[in-house]
Amino acid sequence: MLKGKVNPARAHFGPQPMFSKEEEAHLVEHINTMAECGYGYGRAEGVTMASEYAVYLEKRTHPLLLKWFRGFMLRWTKLKVFKPRGLELQRTKAINMESVTRYYTELGSILDKYCLKNKPERVYNIDEKGLSTSHTPY
Repeated sequence: MLKGKVNPARAHFGPQPMFSKEEEAHLVEHINTMAECGYGYGRAEGVTMASEYAVYLEKRTHPLLLKWFRGFMLRWTKLKVFKPRGLELQRTKAINMESVTRYYTELGSILDKYCLKNKPERVYNIDEKGLSTSHTPY
């Protein structure tokens, strides 16, 4: 009998997460960076992105399920899923000198990070006209 010999804080039930803590932290960093740039992932998009990452790391050959996403969100409680708001409200709140300066600062750092400043053919400019602004995540 193991009475009193198991530390409940260290006990794990079920399978271990597929990604290591460092790999999941990388996903969280990417999600936060994209959110700061104005693009938040919905549940399905998050699962798709994580599936592609798992294939890249050769940990998976088929897509992850929303069940994985629920476990991921339980492990990373600082992440939140919000229902998107209408574009006009977002635009009204976003148009100020601080947010415009932050946008171009972030854009510059992303262009530097991925060595894109001298590769304009790899940078695309789009607007909301061709994008759905009433997206509702699952």
